[in-house]
Amino acid sequence: MSWLSLSLLLPIFSSVFSLSSKILLQDVQPISYTAYILLISGIMTIAYNIFTKKKMTFDIWGIISGFAFGLSTFGFEKAVSQGKNPGMVNAVYRTQTVLTAILSVFLLGSRLTPLSIGGILLALAGAITIAIDSKSIEKFTGKNNDEKSDSGTEEKTDSSWIKWAMGAGLLLTVKDITAVKALRSGSTPYSYVVSELLSGALILFAYKFLKKGTVKLQISKDKKMMPVLAGMGLVSIDNMLWSLLLVYLMGKAPNPAYPKAITLLSVVLSAFLSKFLFPGTALDLQQWVGVFMVLGGIGTMIFANIL
Repeated sequence: MSWLSLSLLLPIFSSVFSLSSKILLQDVQPISYTAYILLISGIMTIAYNIFTKKKMTFDIWGIISGFAFGLSTFGFEKAVSQGKNPGMVNAVYRTQTVLTAILSVFLLGSRLTPLSIGGILLALAGAITIAIDSKSIEKFTGKNNDEKSDSGTEEKTDSSWIKWAMGAGLLLTVKDITAVKALRSGSTPYSYVVSELLSGALILFAYKFLKKGTVKLQISKDKKMMPVLAGMGLVSIDNMLWSLLLVYLMGKAPNPAYPKAITLLSVVLSAFLSKFLFPGTALDLQQWVGVFMVLGGIGTMIFANIL
């Protein structure tokens, strides 16, 4: 099977992760969910590396990258749990590619072409288009959110998912930069994936223990543990497959940026499927315009450095 055919699996894996997380996060506390997903994915990846006899080495850059990845993934899951449509969350989250591109010029010796700069501006305009849309800033009542008003029903607005998505994006940029540092220092891609997943899990378990005094998985009282664990197991497998497949395809494709660009199709796919899975999540015209602006901007920026 060609690298291009296999690359079409990437947006599917990414969309499954976002949509499944949206469902499971209705029953699981986000820190618990993210920590255990990363831990299970990491253990599975170690098993895969041992079975296929992949060499595993680790360095400080990989560990730092994993810490940033873990916190970033938690921020993304938090945004998914609060936002209505995972595709829209994904669109804002993925604008971090812009910051990675800019910082890479100063920290990694990369370059930006005029076309790249045009893509950056388009992606940023798309993110702003989404953020200022009236449906992106969701209405809620003080009663439903434990914030009492005088009448108990006063409508307020909540854009916290946007803040979580942007914060997660900033941390993902740290992860991207340190990942390159790790790979340039001699860490193999398959070693890096293990370091990324396990270090990410470690920092989230540490945070959870310091805050809650326990690392126990927290689920809703009215939910049974086994169905939740089964769902998390499937998401962990999906996450592991996506991570390993991306590493493999970046080595097989004519340019490593191609598979990452194809993964961006998950933004549209998850946004479209959300309207069938979650009531009231269909995007309006302005939000769709913003999504495609982000997609087009990032795609332009990536391919501008290939041409």
